[in-house]
Amino acid sequence: MTSLKDKVIFIKEYSMAPNKCMTKIYEALSLFHNTVYLFGDCNQTNPVESGSQIHYNYDYSKTVQQMTGKKQTLIH
Repeated sequence: MTSLKDKVIFIKEYSMAPNKCMTKIYEALSLFHNTVYLFGDCNQTNPVESGSQIHYNYDYSKTVQQMTGKKQTLIH
């Protein structure tokens, strides 16, 4: 498992990631001291949750806030 230590994880369109995936990413961050960069627009699309009517807004998620620390908004 040491091969997972101190890695950088980039996630494009993180707002579409299923909750289970976000949980695994958070666990990796906690266990292996990874750095996580999340890119996306939470107002654009809901997470993909097969068969679920629950929709998450990761911008307001305590877990995502703990993973990222700081947030930058880029305007194009």
